[in-house]
Amino acid sequence: MRQTESACSERSSLAPLLRPRCDMSLAFQSVTVMGIARGYDGARRTGSLPAARTTSTIAQKGSTMKRSTRWIASLAAACLSFAGFMQTAQAGLVTTEQVAASEGIRSATAQRDYVNTTLARADVAAGLQERGVSLDQARARVAALTDDEVAVVAHTIDTAPAGASDVLGILLTIPVHAGDPLTTLPATRPAWRTRWAAVLALTTALLAGCAVQTRSLREHPPSDLQHAAELAATPFFAQTEYQCGPAALATALAAAGLPADPIQLGEQVFLPARTGTLQIEMIAGARRQGAVATRIPATLEAALREVQAGHPVVVLQNLGLSWARAWHYAVLIGYDIDAGEVLLRSGATKREAMAMRTFEHTWMRSGAWGFVALLPGQWPATAQEAAVVEASVGFERAAVPMQAVAVYRSALARWSGNLTLMMGLGNSLYAAGDKRAAADAFRAAALQHHSAPAWINLASTLLELGDVDAAAQAAREANAVADAAWREQAEAVLKQALTRTNLRAP
Repeated sequence: MRQTESACSERSSLAPLLRPRCDMSLAFQSVTVMGIARGYDGARRTGSLPAARTTSTIAQKGSTMKRSTRWIASLAAACLSFAGFMQTAQAGLVTTEQVAASEGIRSATAQRDYVNTTLARADVAAGLQERGVSLDQARARVAALTDDEVAVVAHTIDTAPAGASDVLGILLTIPVHAGDPLTTLPATRPAWRTRWAAVLALTTALLAGCAVQTRSLREHPPSDLQHAAELAATPFFAQTEYQCGPAALATALAAAGLPADPIQLGEQVFLPARTGTLQIEMIAGARRQGAVATRIPATLEAALREVQAGHPVVVLQNLGLSWARAWHYAVLIGYDIDAGEVLLRSGATKREAMAMRTFEHTWMRSGAWGFVALLPGQWPATAQEAAVVEASVGFERAAVPMQAVAVYRSALARWSGNLTLMMGLGNSLYAAGDKRAAADAFRAAALQHHSAPAWINLASTLLELGDVDAAAQAAREANAVADAAWREQAEAVLKQALTRTNLRAP
């Protein structure tokens, strides 16, 4: 039975490829028959037909041939029209990711190249070697990541300090975000725990004066920021060994009203071989559960404002040193500016109070990496346009089309002029089957931005809707504004539109 289903699937997958050839072959045969018919008529007119054939027989056959000629001509036109339609459908639309890349957001290939280029830097390569990781091993890890995961890695590198040690911290620890540092140490070496606690305490004491944002917030608190807030109803999932990532992700998802099971999430995002969870997998894991995961600005004030807005913030902390990192995920659920402390769902502690300056320091050492997970249509209070575009495009790849439609519409309510968001809305509507609404979205983007991709998608969609004249005009507009990146696709859709127009002519 399995072999039968496979064979049927194979035939089904080949059918779209074979059908245009069959159609064009039939059209060619039709044209050939029409040529023979014309030759027959010409012979009859010149009197070169065999004498044995009577005039009535010739007239009857001529009439039959004319009817056949007209029928076959109509069939040929239909075949050519269908073939043109198939070519249009196969050509596809300009994707949202392509538009994002043209607007300055790196494409998946460019992001992967960027990460690999960073790995090849002399200082980074030397640091990898010192830690027993070869360049080939690091590149193999990058090659195994999905496009969405590579995008998060590239963004993390962009937002990190420029030093080689900071880049190494990202490249080495993104694949190795272990759980609570105390639980990752060997249980048979209790002395390690004592020494580690001493190191952490020393680090906190030495760097307490570096908490610049904490001092600023306490001395000059913004007038529109509450002095204290706590999301006491935020669910709590105590982590098991190394499972701070799944526990923190479950906390954020449950707070958003989404299903959250740390055990199931652990199966999706936890890497047993590395005893930890990747940042990229935290983002992807949230999207797989139907949440929109959006990075927040890398400032303490932004994190506090999210709590004030009722949004728990998943944060990554480095509880160690720059040269002895100890990564840990927690969820920020409260703060008190006057008391100088924050509240966390962290590890096995439901309500951990931490000095705000300590939190600032440990969070900044992770590159101030944090995100908010919300239902489609909702956004962080401090969301910035670039982060929203990135989150929307990533969500579109993971979500069902109508959920992506809700995300793009809500984003456009705040950033109405963003081309990538407008194109994402059109593409999601198209994927959802609402091609008329998709055409409206593409038209709005085309008129506002004079965008070749928008005109191309509008023309392609109108062709499928049967509005050939409007499609041809949109295709002409696409060619008028297309640069080298879009020229070939613009010319192709114009050719398709003109072919359909000519076939329709009397």
